[in-house]
Amino acid sequence: MNILVIGDRRWNDLDTIRLALEPFSHNKDNIVYHKLESGAALVGKVAANQLGMQSKHVTESPEGNDSDIINIDLILCFHNYIYGSKKSLAVITQAKNLNIPYQVIGNKSDA
Repeated sequence: MNILVIGDRRWNDLDTIRLALEPFSHNKDNIVYHKLESGAALVGKVAANQLGMQSKHVTESPEGNDSDIINIDLILCFHNYIYGSKKSLAVITQAKNLNIPYQVIGNKSDA
């Protein structure tokens, strides 16, 4: 399974991401993809590595079209206010259009 981790650039809640990824960590063929080297994406990479999962950086397509998520099976978005994020919301919109399952996960503290 190809899992894309996205979200708030200020996200630093490792426990929440690790908890979300843990059910997928038992299959070593599952891969966690991340787009940025900050916030939720970076924390997702750290969590994946701690869980013994593969992690890979993926670049956005220059056109900003669906091609960068077409091979993704699940999107986990870590954000407390998704409507305040143009990029994360755009990815979720693409996921809806492509029937890719997604989950938006927040936390109680300021992420």
